[in-house]
Amino acid sequence: MSKSNMDISSKMNKSYKCSIFCTVYKGEKFINGYLKDMIKQTMFSDIEFIILDCDSPENEKQYVLPLCEKYPNIIYKRLESDPGLYQSWNIAIKMCSSTIIGNWNVDDRKSANSIEILYNRLLKKSDIDVVYGITYVSYAANEDYEDNEYNAIYPYLPHSLENLLRNNSPHCMPLWRKSLHDRFGYFDESYISAADGEFWLRCAFGGATIELVNHPVGLYYENPLGRSTNPAHLQKCLEEVKRSRLPYLAMLQEQRIK
Repeated sequence: MSKSNMDISSKMNKSYKCSIFCTVYKGEKFINGYLKDMIKQTMFSDIEFIILDCDSPENEKQYVLPLCEKYPNIIYKRLESDPGLYQSWNIAIKMCSSTIIGNWNVDDRKSANSIEILYNRLLKKSDIDVVYGITYVSYAANEDYEDNEYNAIYPYLPHSLENLLRNNSPHCMPLWRKSLHDRFGYFDESYISAADGEFWLRCAFGGATIELVNHPVGLYYENPLGRSTNPAHLQKCLEEVKRSRLPYLAMLQEQRIK
């Protein structure tokens, strides 16, 4: 096996409590800070970290490969071409070996106990399928969770079907049970930026349970070049969000009539 894929099969012998995936494309600017936050996680040795390089033209792997050689729980795989955001998420999910999984975007930062806080809630409450916490908002690249100039909190709402239709509160760093994908399928690859919000709606309206953990867990970078935050893509993103919510809004209205 090539060095760029770091012998994935031999690294999957251990049973991890949680799998966290990150899909990377043009993320070299952020990868070093991401990896530093990764290693600081209080559950670090019990987490399987999957970094999926989507044929990035940059050199993220120069930072990742030395850590793969040092830590058996860091897995790096490079794809031959970029399949797209949610296609790459679905590939990464299928690579996860744990029953509890989550995504972590390369430009966001977590508190050291972020994953542990959310994992413990899922561990204690077997009837909960998805958990999410509170994140601060950063408008500057590569700020630390512990040292930043944030002046906003992402507008999280306690979970209800109505609130989930108003806002994608699980947002950028939830944890969920991998079994949801057996029950409800994967992220809809036809979307550019709204597939995660649509997936949580699909799960919730299908009977999955979602819960807000009222505790800060990270720092969300509102990247001006991000998929959903770039002003050039704003109108298309808003149209996608509307399209993703309409079927579930109709379902909610039907439930109320009954």
